[in-house]
Amino acid sequence: MAIINNKLRNWLMSRGQDSFQFEDPEGSYSYLRKPERDGLDYIFCSSAKDTDPSQGLNFTYVGVFCKKDRMFYDTAACTYAEKTGLPHKNRYTMTEQLKKDVRQRVEALVGDDERNLSVSEVTDPELAKALDNFREGGALVTARSCYIKGKKPEEKMQYRCEYTPAEWTKETMAEYILNPCDYVQKQADAYLAENQEQILYEFLYTDILWGPTSLFAVPPPSRCRDSRRSKTA
Repeated sequence: MAIINNKLRNWLMSRGQDSFQFEDPEGSYSYLRKPERDGLDYIFCSSAKDTDPSQGLNFTYVGVFCKKDRMFYDTAACTYAEKTGLPHKNRYTMTEQLKKDVRQRVEALVGDDERNLSVSEVTDPELAKALDNFREGGALVTARSCYIKGKKPEEKMQYRCEYTPAEWTKETMAEYILNPCDYVQKQADAYLAENQEQILYEFLYTDILWGPTSLFAVPPPSRCRDSRRSKTA
């Protein structure tokens, strides 16, 4: 556990000089900050034990400090961040939290009901062909296999979003740190807009697999070439 320095924490919250030096039983430290937009500062640190005197100071990126919530984000050197006594999140933690929040939001918007989608048919040639092939050959085999294994059919599909965040940029990270709720909503809306037909495909796939007629040799009427889904009020 790093030794906490209250003066360092006060310096982070101040608007004074952009450098701060101190010593403690663990060594000598020099912190630098590069102010950015809306109270975000990029923090760097140099420790005497990590510095070659012939090379001068060697600064390590610590993370992005947000004055609004007094938290470090994107921490790359946790020991230096911990000296402030303030909470911190590394890049992996931020990515996983964003992924979880966006997926939950998209699933809430879809609501396990294809009528919440803005499309009512599959027009993508590859998806339409995949649905036809599944209905004509794979659905009955898959349904029988599940039946033999004792897998109960679902009354309706429970949609699960597969959103994966893109690599962070300086701009997207700042946007997320400053307003995470808005950023999550923006990402959810974009994902839903770009994946309407893929989501509809998943609903149709489940209907074909678990429809009552799929357990019999008689093939069900084709719903794939014209994948229209009636919408009710």
